[in-house]
Amino acid sequence: MLNAAELVRRRNQVLGAIDNMALVDAMAVMGAAMRELAEQASMSTPVRPAPPSVELILEGNTRFRVERDPEIRDFIHSVRGCVTVDQLAEVCQERFGPRCPSRSAIHRYVQRLKFRQNQKEQDA
Repeated sequence: MLNAAELVRRRNQVLGAIDNMALVDAMAVMGAAMRELAEQASMSTPVRPAPPSVELILEGNTRFRVERDPEIRDFIHSVRGCVTVDQLAEVCQERFGPRCPSRSAIHRYVQRLKFRQNQKEQDA
């Protein structure tokens, strides 16, 4: 594990590398890097089955505004787990403008994803 000084040094390197990026791009880069690190770490642990696709997770009649717009849905999936719902709603508003769903709609969508994924894992 890194000591405090080394942690600060490396954090500053990462922040310096993304300093000139737009917030949404920086978040997407950091999210991709975190997923890659998690994937590398998981290679040393037993392989879990792949999570069900979004279509399987979101079975049901209700379609959220997020689901109806593939670009917004894909963006939320790319940063989910890396930022808070408030941050996600703010970045979505900047990126998608009037197409952006409300903060509450984003929160409901994320909650439903978590609920459906947990149900599928318990059934397996």
